[in-house]
Amino acid sequence: MAYTLKDWYIMKCRDNGESYSVVGHVYGRHGWEDGKKLRSSEIVNSESKDGFVIIRTQNSEYHCAESDYRFPPKNLDVLKQLLGEETCIRVGKGIMEKEEMAKRELEAMLPGDGGDVLLLSMAGEASYYFRAALIRKNGETAYSTSHYIHSGMLQDSVLIGDGDEWRFRFFPYKGNRLKFYAWDKESEPVYIYNSGSEPLEADCEAGIFLIQPGCVELISEENTEALITEHIAPAIDRYTNWEAHVEEDGHVYYT
Repeated sequence: MAYTLKDWYIMKCRDNGESYSVVGHVYGRHGWEDGKKLRSSEIVNSESKDGFVIIRTQNSEYHCAESDYRFPPKNLDVLKQLLGEETCIRVGKGIMEKEEMAKRELEAMLPGDGGDVLLLSMAGEASYYFRAALIRKNGETAYSTSHYIHSGMLQDSVLIGDGDEWRFRFFPYKGNRLKFYAWDKESEPVYIYNSGSEPLEADCEAGIFLIQPGCVELISEENTEALITEHIAPAIDRYTNWEAHVEEDGHVYYT
């Protein structure tokens, strides 16, 4: 049977470092909710045709648009091994085009005074809420998706920043709630852009801020309009429950 995978990428099989699986959000699979995250069994063969990568396992076939490869880049070297250099170049070009579009979108959201600023793009639909950051310093802008997920025994946390010039740390909770436990004051002023479709809450030293979809808020005690006194959602459950992968045989595992 053939299915569609979106937001897809290639990863090594857990049990065999020499074989690979495809991971993505599956559509058109009977008995599965559209958009459920799936990791396939071992890839048997693959080909590139008419802008799609067709990946086959022992029992299934997945159609993956080249332009829908997961952004930012992940395992492009593996893609090159499976499909060749030409396909890898096309996918890489598509990734760069997406990055440029995302950068332009954030540049349009920056405050207009031209000063140094850091803008974080966050969304409930994004993995662990973080999408990207835009830094404006000395009149120059830089776009970054640099982040790291630290898997804790009780609660995962997200580390964003390059580790040298700027860094932020937060716990991601269900209910679109972010609890910052490390805040880089040297990067202020800091704004958060809610690029998602649901209200987002940012809890940090300056207070608790409610950011509506499509809005940009200054994270500062001076921004009294966005400050709230009660959380929009309790801090419950590990966020990794949202990062469940379902294999073809129905087995669920978490990353």
